[in-house]
Amino acid sequence: MSSEFFCAQTHPEWHTNFNAAKQILEEELFHAHPMVMQMNVLFESKCSKLSFFRQLDDHAFPIDQELFHQVQHAQIRYAAEVLQSQLVVEARAIFLAVPEHKWIKPALLDKFLMCVRKVMSLHLTTLLFKTLHAVLLLFDRFESNDDDSAIFILNLIVDQNNCIRYDPEPQETLDRIASLLELVKDAICSVPVIPSDLVSIQSYASLNVVSSHEADVMLQEAKVHLADIYRQKMKCPENLLTQFIAYEFVLSEPDCIFPSNWYVNQVWKGLVPEWQRVFKRSRQLKDEIEVLAKDEEDVGIFVVITSGPAKYNLVTEVLVNKALSIGDRVKKIIVDCLKVRTDQLRKEYEWAHAICTTKSDEPKKLLELVNAQKQIKSKLIQWAVQAKDLEALREVLIENAYLLEDTEAFSLFRCSYLAAVLPILEDEARTYLSEVSHFRFI
Repeated sequence: MSSEFFCAQTHPEWHTNFNAAKQILEEELFHAHPMVMQMNVLFESKCSKLSFFRQLDDHAFPIDQELFHQVQHAQIRYAAEVLQSQLVVEARAIFLAVPEHKWIKPALLDKFLMCVRKVMSLHLTTLLFKTLHAVLLLFDRFESNDDDSAIFILNLIVDQNNCIRYDPEPQETLDRIASLLELVKDAICSVPVIPSDLVSIQSYASLNVVSSHEADVMLQEAKVHLADIYRQKMKCPENLLTQFIAYEFVLSEPDCIFPSNWYVNQVWKGLVPEWQRVFKRSRQLKDEIEVLAKDEEDVGIFVVITSGPAKYNLVTEVLVNKALSIGDRVKKIIVDCLKVRTDQLRKEYEWAHAICTTKSDEPKKLLELVNAQKQIKSKLIQWAVQAKDLEALREVLIENAYLLEDTEAFSLFRCSYLAAVLPILEDEARTYLSEVSHFRFI
């Protein structure tokens, strides 16, 4: 292109267009205005370093949700404070440094101030976008098949209504994240415009830099995208929940029915097959639940805790305990009966043992011993049958892996011992009393 092109008396068309564009920039957008440029630099430097979302290192995850929200709420408060106490103050200082009537020609003041608002809005909406993007990126980067890549910890519990559910509920997690984004939007939308006494725009003083409508559009788009990500990530947690809910029936399993006279006349022996079925079912359910359960399981954005101390009502412990209780309830009824009846029988045997081992040559005492010994003789066979019956009942428990506690077993073992030795002691006592009585009463 020749030098004559630039030096021509009649400027070509490009020169006209350039001047028109320059005039629009100066009179409509004011981007070249010194104060606008200064404010643009201020917002660029401040907003580039500011974030409403605290980025955490990967090793911080998985993180307790309460702790995560405490960190993010603190970050939002800090960022909002920086906006109001530093950025807004410094932006106003740029304009307060120059008398208002010298900012721009009076006829252009309204356009100038709306341009200033637009420049500020561009930076603040970018800050909002950056925050929304950071949150979405956090959720999007965690894959369901990656170990140690979860964000939050969930407990899989049994609640007071005997329902298996997550605590907190996954939807609650999503709602709380959405509420964080609302706080960010509110903080950004609370930044006021540069004040002016000469502006003629109606209700200008009540305007904020970013309109709620503009921020809401961005926020709703982010929420929709977040919900989509969340829905995809929830497949694994939902599958795990379904596996455990399949055993929810254990929580309402009915008790085994005992007839009121189940121990009388050995009626209980007819109930043994049903007891064995209950014992087998109890153990089988316990084994299935324990095979299904892990202390924790990585399911995408969540690590699910399924097992732990009983006080937390975690699903594995509650279901296993409920499964065992199906058999334990039967065991308790049997053991309570064993305890009462063996205690009664033991007292009878102990009395008989005391009689058979007592020695005396006093006529009155000898007469009492002879009468008592006759009662023992008539009851030994009956007691032996009772002891054998109780032992058989104990064998049912042992065969089904239910061992008696020491205190529960003592009376029964004592009865078994006395049942074995008392016939010998009774025979010796009878011989002794016969000889002594014959000698004393001849």
